[in-house]
Amino acid sequence: MSRIPDDRLNSVIARHTAIEERLATAAGGGSEYISLSREYAELTPVVQVIDEYRKARGELSDLEEMLAET
Repeated sequence: MSRIPDDRLNSVIARHTAIEERLATAAGGGSEYISLSREYAELTPVVQVIDEYRKARGELSDLEEMLAET
């Protein structure tokens, strides 16, 4: 199985965080706000999957270490 490069995952998370910060400080309404809200909504489930993927990758690494010790 091929791994997704961490820099690509990090860029998705960074974009999500940047949008979150802009939405927190922006006034509601307007086309930019709507566009950012839409992109944020699209990225949120992707970021959740990235978090789950990283957690699973860490658990796999831990299990491989345990197997190597036996």
